[in-house]
Amino acid sequence: NTSADGTDIIIPVDGSTLVVFIDGVATGNVSYNQCRGTVGNPVPGTAFCDDDIANIFGNTTSQPTFTARAANPTRYRNLDAGRAAIGAYNLDTTTLANGLHTIAWSATDNAGRVEGIGSRFFTVLNAGADPFGVNAANLADAPALTRGDASSLAALAPSSGQVWGRTGFDLTAP
Repeated sequence: NTSADGTDIIIPVDGSTLVVFIDGVATGNVSYNQCRGTVGNPVPGTAFCDDDIANIFGNTTSQPTFTARAANPTRYRNLDAGRAAIGAYNLDTTTLANGLHTIAWSATDNAGRVEGIGSRFFTVLNAGADPFGVNAANLADAPALTRGDASSLAALAPSSGQVWGRTGFDLTAP
């Protein structure tokens, strides 16, 4: 919806309809309407965010970060005055077991449409654990480890265990 009127279809800027899933379980809402620019956070109602996201998508041509904006000539209504498009979620990894986990986000607009907006795998490695035999303090600076050629996987037997999964991000659907 590209015009501000009573028929707007938007995602509320309070983050109430942005849900974070950890390992397939809804765990909380996203802090939305964040701006990394110079206008303040959250963005005042009379200003336009000027961070990298806003200046790529909130202009008809990409602008450098911190370029002042007085309007939003694009169809991206979440970048109108007083709005920004960045969301964040604080995750306490000490509540998770060490190992591989998933994180996913969903968004619901005011028309009731639900969509997944991103997912990733991540590894938790809390204090005292070192499953890879690498000092955790140096892990970020270490080069990538070679584990062998992909062709070596052909000799492995496929898993016969069950796999549990969830399709979609609608909390009201099975």
